[in-house]
Amino acid sequence: MMENQGNAIIEIQNVSKVYRSRGALFGVRAKDVVALRQVSLKIYKGEIFGLVGESGSGKTTVGRLIVGLE
Repeated sequence: MMENQGNAIIEIQNVSKVYRSRGALFGVRAKDVVALRQVSLKIYKGEIFGLVGESGSGKTTVGRLIVGLE
């Protein structure tokens, strides 16, 4: 791992994302889905960064939050 003295070019701290249920069927509200819970990361200039995880682990959600789509 590289040791960087400069500032991170991307940094997120304790980011969480919950998708709320839209509607109810027969008055019963569906459960909320926790996509991310307190995710933190820093990416420094010159680093190669890979985000890996199993299907449904929140990789796409992290990316969408970073670029402002969520």
